[in-house]
Amino acid sequence: MRMLAILSAILIFSVLGAGEVSPSTAGQNEEPNLENSPIISIESDKIISADNEYEITVFLNEDADENASEVLWITQICINSGICYPPKSTSLIKSQTDNFTAWQGKIKIEEDTTYVNWKFEFLWKNNTETSVPEQGFGWKVWSTCWFAEGNWGGVDAPCDIEEENIIPGFEIHTVFFSVIIGINFYSNRMDR
Repeated sequence: MRMLAILSAILIFSVLGAGEVSPSTAGQNEEPNLENSPIISIESDKIISADNEYEITVFLNEDADENASEVLWITQICINSGICYPPKSTSLIKSQTDNFTAWQGKIKIEEDTTYVNWKFEFLWKNNTETSVPEQGFGWKVWSTCWFAEGNWGGVDAPCDIEEENIIPGFEIHTVFFSVIIGINFYSNRMDR
């Protein structure tokens, strides 16, 4: 039972840590270098808005356009409480307009979203896969109103959201650590 408690604590702290932002990068969008990737360019807004859809259009090089069987947009929404939801996969829709091909998709942005991370996975006709970037999420786009490291930011800050509803990371860690200790004491008591 102790092992279960230890593993639970590790899992909880790993998930909570995913939403942590260093103060020096709070509010700063990120995007990787696209050199040597199948992507030529991406069109998307540089900011996300609560309770709206966020759309993206991806343009691939000619070889990638011909050989891609599916382009997946892997997104992760992180909210103002410091929690990041598990990544979700959206299949981009291929469309032909005039002289170019575009891959398009959209996701719903929640009211208390801080930022969205994303990356792409390409499934090729020869049954191989490529991730862009190869490791982690390459893109991060912040909302019009976000809460990170105890500070509000964004063009709409401090928002209409009650600050009391935001649970700082320290308090979340304390609650979960207390639960783990309680489980450990309870299991020891039951073993006697």
